[in-house]
Amino acid sequence: MVAVVVRNTSFRSRMGRFIWACVRTTLALGIGVAVLGLALGAWTYKQFENDLPTNLSVLTDYRPLRASQLLSADGEIIAEFFVEKRTLVPIERVPLVVRQAFIAAEDVRFYSHGGVDYLGIARAAIANLRAGQVVQGGSTITQQAAKLLIVGQERSLARKIREAMLAHRIEAKLNKDQILGIYLNHIYLGHGAYGIDAAASAYFGKSVDSLSAAEAAMLAAMPKAPGRATPFRDFAKAKTRQGYVLDQMQDLGFLSKEDTTNARNEALVLVTSGKSLRNVAAPYFTEATRQYVAEQFGDEDLLEGGLRIHTTLDMKHQRAAEAALRRGLEDIERKLGFNGPVGRLAANDRTRMQAGPPRPFGPAGFSVDDAEQAGTIVVPVNLKTAEIDATAPGAVLNEKYAQFVAGEAWAAARRAATAKPVVTTTAKTAAAPPPAFDPDTTYAAMITSVGKKLTLVSGTLQATLLPEDETRAMSWKGEQGGRLAVGDIIPVFFSVEAPVNARPNKPSPVVIKARLSVAPTVQAALVALDPKTGRLLAMVGGYDYQTSQFNRARQARRQVGSAIKPFIYGAALEAGLTQMTIRYDVPVKFHTSSGVWAPRNYKPNFLGAITLRTALAKSINTVAAQLTAQLGVSRLIEVMRHAGVTSKMPQALSLALGTADLSLEELSYAMASFPASGKRVVPLSIMRITDSEGKVLEDNSELVNRSDEPNVVSPETAFILTDMMRAVTEEGTARKAKALGRPVAGKTGTSNNYRDAWFVGFVPNLLCGVWVGRDDFKPIGHDMTGGHAALPIWMDYMTEVLRDEPVEDFKIPPGVTFVRADADKGLPASPSNPRSRMVPMRRGTLPPNFRGAGQPATFADPKF
Repeated sequence: MVAVVVRNTSFRSRMGRFIWACVRTTLALGIGVAVLGLALGAWTYKQFENDLPTNLSVLTDYRPLRASQLLSADGEIIAEFFVEKRTLVPIERVPLVVRQAFIAAEDVRFYSHGGVDYLGIARAAIANLRAGQVVQGGSTITQQAAKLLIVGQERSLARKIREAMLAHRIEAKLNKDQILGIYLNHIYLGHGAYGIDAAASAYFGKSVDSLSAAEAAMLAAMPKAPGRATPFRDFAKAKTRQGYVLDQMQDLGFLSKEDTTNARNEALVLVTSGKSLRNVAAPYFTEATRQYVAEQFGDEDLLEGGLRIHTTLDMKHQRAAEAALRRGLEDIERKLGFNGPVGRLAANDRTRMQAGPPRPFGPAGFSVDDAEQAGTIVVPVNLKTAEIDATAPGAVLNEKYAQFVAGEAWAAARRAATAKPVVTTTAKTAAAPPPAFDPDTTYAAMITSVGKKLTLVSGTLQATLLPEDETRAMSWKGEQGGRLAVGDIIPVFFSVEAPVNARPNKPSPVVIKARLSVAPTVQAALVALDPKTGRLLAMVGGYDYQTSQFNRARQARRQVGSAIKPFIYGAALEAGLTQMTIRYDVPVKFHTSSGVWAPRNYKPNFLGAITLRTALAKSINTVAAQLTAQLGVSRLIEVMRHAGVTSKMPQALSLALGTADLSLEELSYAMASFPASGKRVVPLSIMRITDSEGKVLEDNSELVNRSDEPNVVSPETAFILTDMMRAVTEEGTARKAKALGRPVAGKTGTSNNYRDAWFVGFVPNLLCGVWVGRDDFKPIGHDMTGGHAALPIWMDYMTEVLRDEPVEDFKIPPGVTFVRADADKGLPASPSNPRSRMVPMRRGTLPPNFRGAGQPATFADPKF
């Protein structure tokens, strides 16, 4: 029995030792694996750490690509140049509701984690497993900032590890608000907008500090899919994602239930889907300035450096100039004739054309169905709303229900846009008001009847043509002899006409009239400047930048015609002649080295003995040629060179009739020397260029009041010549300018066969030059002179910009004296002579029969 006990004890001992050995071995292996794992982890961490950037200045000294801005004289943004359209805004300026919207959408534990939200990663993993697809992400705002600015967009585990490691480093370097500010300024939100402020402008036409909770939630929903979920591309999807963000904001306590409901139902008004250079203000000026800045500082600084280009352009003047030029060319085209309809609708399209708002007509035409062309997109209120239970992570929108809600929203928007107003025609009910329209917008109108009256519709807006336009339209014949018919589309402007025989206190029906708007075949350009400083105030290079980017104000060189004559008469006055000097308007031939030349007048009759004043006022070619022959062609060229003209000019007597090809800008600045007291006027369009930090790169402010510019003519000659040019606007070829109701001087110009029409006119503090012509150098049309084609545009512009400006007269220099003379005969006259006037002359140039009759220059403002 004893032996048996011993054997059992020995077995248990051996088993215990074996088990303990296994445990020790397992522990040793576990420790070994753990040590190896730690070593491998440390080695891996070290490898990734070595691969990470040690300099985080891209974040700590955040300097993203920034748009350069072109600014008007009063600080209005005219245009922007950029690769990424971004404007930086301090986090302090970002409203709390905007910050909360992005935190709710992207990183609910942003202010509590250390850069990586491990709990959020776990929740996202569970949600993704449950859904069978990726429905949530685990990246924090800090990680996204690292990805955007340092790591890049590569999809890999290594990238995620580097991103997480960098997030910890970033959190150690920057505080939470700094990180959030960088993220909000850098994130791409679709529609070409980088950063929250650019997105607020791109989608809602406002700055970030004006965003509502509904708008903030809409923007906060975009970072996940900025190319697909924008309201312009897929409004229903964007609206659904906005609802998710609003629910998140409510769950986090950022919004009350009432605030959330109000935000859901808020009608979102979106601005148009973006503007290219073709639609910005002053596109011709913008492009000219872009080219200059790119040449001086390079495309990189222009597109990425956030330059601020402060210009002299005055947007009041620019808008008036653009409107005047467009109206003027359309008026010219109407005078030249109606060119026929721009399209024709099939019978099944005509009903749709008569529903909804009027259809704007632009360079790309119009759309029969597009009700959104009228302006903003307004989302109807009280739509069905897709609801999501977001009380727990992993909430997913029911896709089928979302599609149903999207369809309902679209259908409601279409019904609202195309519904016809219900009008009850009883004696006690007033007629429904016409749909809103812009009197300065061109609309596509469809002809609904042709008979005694031609009637039109555009949407639900009904109108008849103005009588004179109706006559032109009805007399039109197509190439095959066709006439206007029902369904034809013609572009028109609409206006409200005062009712005939309207009775006081009794409502009268609103009468809508249409005026033909024809795309001109003729072109024009306009330049406006301040002759005292040389500041360019407005520049228009053509009718439509989208159709043609050729800047006719600066790039086109055309024959100036009689617009050259002020320089001829300026040279004559400098040579000692006076306004009252007599020359003869008679048939004359000039023998030159190249043969015989015989100038002709615009009109075939001759006036005989006339004063230089009358010769300039009536633009007599024979006298201008005589003066040029007397002075010499070289002297005329010399005067024009002193005035700043650099274009090539022919060394021939025919130059007297304006055979030189000059640009409108060049001619306008040269002419500005006369209201500038004879001083050359230096063109000035850029005042200052600064970089993104405010450092001045170019400063032209010293050019504004330069007194060292050479004289083109003396101050006395400049004043006397201005007085002679006033005669052009009072009794000469530009008599219509007299309607401006203030002292004004100018000169018309017309080249051979009416190919070019010019008018350059000025008041003491403003000069405007206008050119009209065809790009192919064909004649504009019969009798389209400077006074008939260019002057009306000039008058339209000047009337608008001088409407509230005080009347100012030209200042008399001390070396001028006044005599009373018969301006036609050039002889002294008594005050009783109806043709007598006070005529300025330079001291020392009085003709013998005027000596002793002069008045000092202090003579009280003579009335002309």
